[in-house]
Amino acid sequence: MMFRRPGTIPQIIDNLMVYDETKFIMSGQAEAFRDKSPRHNAIEPVRSYTQVLNALCKYTQLKSVIFNTHGSPGHVSLPKGSLTAKEASLLRHNIPILQKNASIFFSGCNVGEGQKGRDFLISIGKNMLFGVGGCVGACDSATFSGFFSIFSLSDTTWKFWGKVRILFFDNTGKILKEIER
Repeated sequence: MMFRRPGTIPQIIDNLMVYDETKFIMSGQAEAFRDKSPRHNAIEPVRSYTQVLNALCKYTQLKSVIFNTHGSPGHVSLPKGSLTAKEASLLRHNIPILQKNASIFFSGCNVGEGQKGRDFLISIGKNMLFGVGGCVGACDSATFSGFFSIFSLSDTTWKFWGKVRILFFDNTGKILKEIER
């Protein structure tokens, strides 16, 4: 479970992008994302799973979280480790990080592909969206980790290149709907 350090005050922000800072193109994409709406968007460079946890704990009332990293089926690649379905249970939070009906998106190539990708998305949804509901999406084909096309979910617009898989969850972790586009 994620815990905030005692004495820290989380920032209220709408959208957070965590990204692999070792890749120049991802740093540029993150800066463009932040600069598009600096009052509503924040970015956090990450190299490890621990840094992902620390980045998430800095914020509250997030509408969406975007993981701009490399990936493979069911696997988010980070320079010093990875995030898989096994680690997702540690993302269950006892602190209010996400708003009701939040969106989580993984832009890394093939993260949502096949059964491993689906299992990963289910684990993320059941843990990160527990208590709030919402959707988890990931690229299901090679994407160059770039945002080039547009796909809208509720009030959140995702821009990507490639096929995506999206699962919708209620606040108990039950899957309501699954789509691929």
